[in-house]
Amino acid sequence: RHPDETITSDVRVVDAGGAEQVLESTAVNLLDDPDVRGLVVTIRDIHERHVVERELRFKATHDALTTLPDRAALQAQLESLLREAGHRHRTALMFCDIDNFKLINDRAGHRVGDLVLTEVADRLRGALRVTDFVGRFGGDEFVVVAPDVDGEEHAVELAERVFAAVTGTVRCDDIDVDITVSMGVALTDDECTTAAGLLHRGDVAMYDAKRAGRARLTLYAAEREDDTDELRDDLEAAITNGQLTLHYQQMVPLRAGLEPGYESLARWDHPVHGTIDAKRFLDLAEHAGLSTALGDELVRLACDDQRTWIADDEGFVAVNLSSSQLSGPDAASSVLARLRRRGVATSQIVIELTESAFAQGPIVQRNLEVFRDAGVRVFLDDFGVGYSSLSQLHHVPVDGIKIDASVINPVVDESLVQLIVGVASTLGIRTVAEGVETNEQLDVIRRLGVDYAQGYLLGRPSRTPTSKQLP
Repeated sequence: RHPDETITSDVRVVDAGGAEQVLESTAVNLLDDPDVRGLVVTIRDIHERHVVERELRFKATHDALTTLPDRAALQAQLESLLREAGHRHRTALMFCDIDNFKLINDRAGHRVGDLVLTEVADRLRGALRVTDFVGRFGGDEFVVVAPDVDGEEHAVELAERVFAAVTGTVRCDDIDVDITVSMGVALTDDECTTAAGLLHRGDVAMYDAKRAGRARLTLYAAEREDDTDELRDDLEAAITNGQLTLHYQQMVPLRAGLEPGYESLARWDHPVHGTIDAKRFLDLAEHAGLSTALGDELVRLACDDQRTWIADDEGFVAVNLSSSQLSGPDAASSVLARLRRRGVATSQIVIELTESAFAQGPIVQRNLEVFRDAGVRVFLDDFGVGYSSLSQLHHVPVDGIKIDASVINPVVDESLVQLIVGVASTLGIRTVAEGVETNEQLDVIRRLGVDYAQGYLLGRPSRTPTSKQLP
C-alpha cells in the first residue's frame, strides 16, 4: 500500500447469540514513518448510526401507516422485474381500490379508516405467494404484482384468492366495517412491457369493476379503452365549458404574523359517472395531453375565487400543478399572464408541486425560477415521503414545504418533524403539517415549531371556507 494511504470499511460482528454489532475500521499505512513503522488501525462503534440509517432508508421507500412499499418503490420494483423477465415470462398486476372508503372515513372517522387500511395491507400480505409483492399505491389503492403467471386463467385464479382474502368484516373501535374492493387484473404481453403500461391497464380494469357495481374483480379488456377515451373527451369538454370547480381547505397559521393559506382541490361532477376523484381526471389529463389546459383552467378558477372571497382578507391560494403542466418552456409565463389579466397579485398565489417535479429537467426548473422572480411562491408537497428530499432542500427553489400526512397521522413522527423544521428554519422555508385530525397532533406540531396546520380538525374542503385563527 502507498504511504499514508487510509482504508475505511464497515465490519459486522455477530456474537454466539446471533446479535449483530457494526464497527467502522480505519487503517492507515505508516510503515514509512520512522516514529511508527507499522499500520495504525482505529475501530469505532457505529452500530447506532447504522441502525438509524437503515431505518431512514426503510422509511424513505415505505408507507408509514401500512409499512408497505410506497408508490415510487413499487414502480421501481415493478420496472426492475419487467426488465429482468423480458418476454420470457408474463407478469400479472392486481389494482385494488377499497370500496366506499370515503364513507368509512366520513362516518366512522379517520382512525377507523387507518385501521381499515392496515387490516387490508395485512390481508394482502397473507395472500401472496413467495414471489409476489404488494405496495400501497396511494390513498385507498393497493397494487399486487404476481410474476411468472401462465396466462389469464392463472392470473384470475391468483386474483380471486387475493380478493377473497381481503373481503370481509373488520372490527374497529367496537364498529364492524365490511370491507370489499374493486379489483382490476392486467397482464403483460407483446404490446405491454412497461410498468407504466401495466399500471394503466390495471387502473382501467379497476374502474370497469367500479362501474359494474363494485365488490368484484375485472380482467383488462382492450375494448374498454374506448370508454376511457370517451371520458377523456368529456374532460376536454369540461375544461373548455367550465364544468370543473375548486374546493378549499385552509392552512391555519400556528403563530402570529403569518397570513392564512387555502389549498385549492379540483372537483369534477360528471353528468353520467357522478363525482370523479381528482387523481382519476388528473391522470386522464396527462394521458390525453390536456395537462397544460387543465392547469390553466385551475389557475383561472383560483384567481376568480381569490378575488371573490379573499378580496378583503390577506391570504394566499395554493394551486396544485404537475410536472407535466410545467414542461413547456412558456408555462410559467402563461400562468403569470393569466394572473395579470385577472388582477391578482403574484404574492397571493402559491404553486404546489411534488418532489418528483424537481427531477424533470431544466425546463421545469426554469419555470419555477420565473415564478419566484415574479413573486409567486412555490411549495413542495408530500414532503417526508422520501427522506432524500432533505438533502436537496439547499438546491431546489422552494418557499415552503408541506409535511406529508403520513408523518403526522395517526401519530406524529416527532424526530422527523423536528428535523424538517430545523432544516426549513435554517433556509427560511415555511412548513405546513398536513393531515391534522386531533388536538394531540396539533399540540405536538405547534410545540415543534411548524408554521401552519391543515386537516379535518381545522376544517374540511368547501367552496368558500372561512378564515380560522387559533388562539
